[in-house]
Amino acid sequence: MMGLNLRKLAAVVSAAAMLAVAGPVAVTTANAADAPAAVQTAAQHVTVQFNYGKGRIVPVTLDKGTAFSQFAAKAGTPAAPEGNVFGYWADASKLDDKPVADATPVNDTDFEVYPVFVKAATVTFNGLDAAAGYTREVTLKSGSRFSQFVDELRKTTSLPAAPEGFELVFSTDQDGKQPVAGDKVVTDGLNVFAALVAKPVEKVKVDFYKQSADPTPWKSLEVAKGTTLGEAAKQAGTPTREGKVFVGWEGAGTGVLDPSTPLNDVTRKIVLTAVWKDAPVEQVTVTFHGKDGQPGWPAAVTLAKGSKFYEFQNKFDKTVPTVDGFDFVGWSKDIHNVDADHLIDSLYEVTESIDAFPVYVAAEQPAPAKVNVTFKDANGNEIDHKEGDKGVLFADLSAGVDSKLKVPEGKAFAGWAQEGTVALVEGNLAVNEDMTVVATYRTVSEPVTPPSWNWQWNWGKWFQFWHDWFNGFHQWANGWWR
Repeated sequence: MMGLNLRKLAAVVSAAAMLAVAGPVAVTTANAADAPAAVQTAAQHVTVQFNYGKGRIVPVTLDKGTAFSQFAAKAGTPAAPEGNVFGYWADASKLDDKPVADATPVNDTDFEVYPVFVKAATVTFNGLDAAAGYTREVTLKSGSRFSQFVDELRKTTSLPAAPEGFELVFSTDQDGKQPVAGDKVVTDGLNVFAALVAKPVEKVKVDFYKQSADPTPWKSLEVAKGTTLGEAAKQAGTPTREGKVFVGWEGAGTGVLDPSTPLNDVTRKIVLTAVWKDAPVEQVTVTFHGKDGQPGWPAAVTLAKGSKFYEFQNKFDKTVPTVDGFDFVGWSKDIHNVDADHLIDSLYEVTESIDAFPVYVAAEQPAPAKVNVTFKDANGNEIDHKEGDKGVLFADLSAGVDSKLKVPEGKAFAGWAQEGTVALVEGNLAVNEDMTVVATYRTVSEPVTPPSWNWQWNWGKWFQFWHDWFNGFHQWANGWWR
């Protein structure tokens, strides 16, 4: 018999104390009659020693590399002490009470394992049918899920059949109002009752999108599992889209779905997208009329319904007739109100055929151009500024301005000359551009007293008289102006 260290020995003795003593049983794939063959193939086999305690060792020999679970299946399950159940087999060479994984391939011969027992938990099932004896107990290791107890129960017990629309649940109360969830961890005793309860209505969430690019669904619904697409779509309503006709609903890559398609997926939202086709284009006509039945009119433009009025105008290829003294400002669709207050807005949506009549308003006459004349004295100082319509006579603009002049002593106002010239501006000159004029003066001669006519001649005075008279005449004749 293989030697055991103290820890291993203690574990084996403890296990043996809880088991009935039995002689060693060997389970092997080699038959004694085939000893020569067994010897020849020994290198291809390995043996696992299942130590039940008190000297009871069950050797199991299988092909090298076979999963440990197959060795354990042939060895059987050891009986557990009260309040415990067999948990798993542990490696005797390690004595760490850690389970040998079922999938572990066994490649070394004389691999020894010992049983580890764990705390037991028992679920008592009540309210079963007569064939099941009404009550059954299922014991598994503590920490098992409740669903594992139910699975174990089903292996030996026929459970009551649930009628249509109901389901069998196990509840901590007899009315089925506190059902135990399948993933509940059972660590101690648990008492449950079988009950038939109405199945909860499972809901399916459906999102309807007008277009796949839309950020949010058009409609979102929750319907009972199994509801047909047609029934759900009726609740959602029929979507609309300008210029399109609704065809149906499609899923991801499904094409248009049949309305009888059941909606059963409760694990996620069902996303449906509307399928569209182009709507037939409805057309309308704008008939443009000329002025008072002029030849070549009216002219019609036809476009899609809902087009803007300016689009009809852009297609309009005629020149609007001109009317002397009037300006064309737009179109009116009311023949009784062809004025500027009833113009058709360029963004007006034409949804039905209409007539358009030209609207004219009296042309605004341009304001006459203005001219400015600046008046200066002989020293260049501005004394007045006059404005008038282009073409005004200079005499009208200059009237009375000379009264503002300070005429030097010995001088008299002679008239106005354009700045930089000496020629006087005529009063009947039509002023067509801005101008600046400067006052001009003439010298006033003092009266000359001829010498007395006596026989005593004063030749000096006579000479001065004739000199002054000649100079005055010369100024008058030649227009000597200053």
